[in-house]
Amino acid sequence: RYSVSITARGVAFAWGECEHGQLGTGRLLGSETQPVRLESAKTWRFQTISCGEEHSGAITATGAVLTWGLNDLGQLGTGTAGQTIPTPVQVLGKLQGENAIKLSLGVSHSCCVTEDGAIFTWGNGWYGKLGHGNNKSFLLPTQIDYLSEEQIVDVSCGSYHTLALTDNGSVYSFGRGDSRLGH
Repeated sequence: RYSVSITARGVAFAWGECEHGQLGTGRLLGSETQPVRLESAKTWRFQTISCGEEHSGAITATGAVLTWGLNDLGQLGTGTAGQTIPTPVQVLGKLQGENAIKLSLGVSHSCCVTEDGAIFTWGNGWYGKLGHGNNKSFLLPTQIDYLSEEQIVDVSCGSYHTLALTDNGSVYSFGRGDSRLGH
């Protein structure tokens, strides 16, 4: 119900419905029928952007990961849950100092891949969709140990599952296994 886009110069714009600050404009509620520039993010040059259900994220030109919007289950990676954040903030924890290259957001979880092929997940862990072998939720980005020997090059989050692609073409899937995992 909303979109966030970036220009060739790395400027972010958002429009659509906003119920939890996912537009990143500083407002928690209210719709935008025309693209609105994310004024709070003027100091950042965006490289890529991703929209989740009610939270958004971006990778900057320097490889930093930013998130904003609903944070009821820790999907923003700020170390807390419950506080909605209507403007971009930098994801904390072990991603600081890493060069992120891919980012994907689900309904209540987030995932990114770093330049060295590591994969990090955070947020709601229901159905094992964070890839840590349990249903535990994580408030900060946590590397998936099981895939630490793999060179991950891309990632995609669904509502209740996650897919990871390696440099040799292997695909790993984890999360709710009713038919979406391809096993």
